[in-house]
Amino acid sequence: RNQDFPGKVNKWCLLHVRLVASFCVALQGIVVRRKNFNKMPKQASLILFNHISDYDPWVLYKVMGGRYAFVGKYALRSIPMVKSLASSIGTLYVENNNPELNHKMVDMAVDYISNKQTSVVIAPEGTRNFDGKLREFKHGGFNIAIRSKCPIVLTGFTNMEKALKKKKFGLVRINI
Repeated sequence: RNQDFPGKVNKWCLLHVRLVASFCVALQGIVVRRKNFNKMPKQASLILFNHISDYDPWVLYKVMGGRYAFVGKYALRSIPMVKSLASSIGTLYVENNNPELNHKMVDMAVDYISNKQTSVVIAPEGTRNFDGKLREFKHGGFNIAIRSKCPIVLTGFTNMEKALKKKKFGLVRINI
């Protein structure tokens, strides 16, 4: 693992993240349908998604494959397994009351996209949105897009809220 993520990521770590993602998604009984997924740009881009549940990043990693850097909250670093896997794949961190860290994250995200040709995945609302209503976007995603001059890909989940409300094991089909 490298804290600065120089663009080289251990492929075994990526494999482990995909295996953990597949396990978490299957354990929850989530079945994923991809719609219009072949329209993803070939070059590095900024991928925006509506963050509805804790399963969203796992589903995205399972579905998208490839090499992506996620933006997550700094508190994730306190969860041992998540910290290890997230750091191994180059996760960028933000914190609500730390503008210095957030500016550094934007600089690193622009560098990932521009120089390392790695797409960045971010929830523009900055938090999970359990009720499904759109909230005000944070400015970081827009700064990344403007500075890196990259394509923006909008990705949305439907039916993910059913996975949250489920009390017992059963299949939930979500669309991405």
